[in-house]
Amino acid sequence: MARHIITISGRRFVVGDDAIEQLRDRLVDAVRRGGDFVVMDSGAGRVDALVSPGLPVFVERQDEPAPEPAAAGAATAEAVASPVDEFDDWGI
Repeated sequence: MARHIITISGRRFVVGDDAIEQLRDRLVDAVRRGGDFVVMDSGAGRVDALVSPGLPVFVERQDEPAPEPAAAGAATAEAVASPVDEFDDWGI
């Protein structure tokens, strides 16, 4: 699974992988028409962005990291829960 970061005038919006192709088409259409509002459903909710010629728009893809295997997660939890044998100079 991937997510896309859309940057318009320095403001970033997170958009899911399933909607990116339609969103790109709407962004290009808005520029070709001389400017228009493009509606995006992002992690922050619905956003209406005015997109016009000369306005830089960046689309960045970020792949979600694969989940850790259950055994590795259990070992990490065990290491965190273990008591510490050494203390600093103040006994903390």
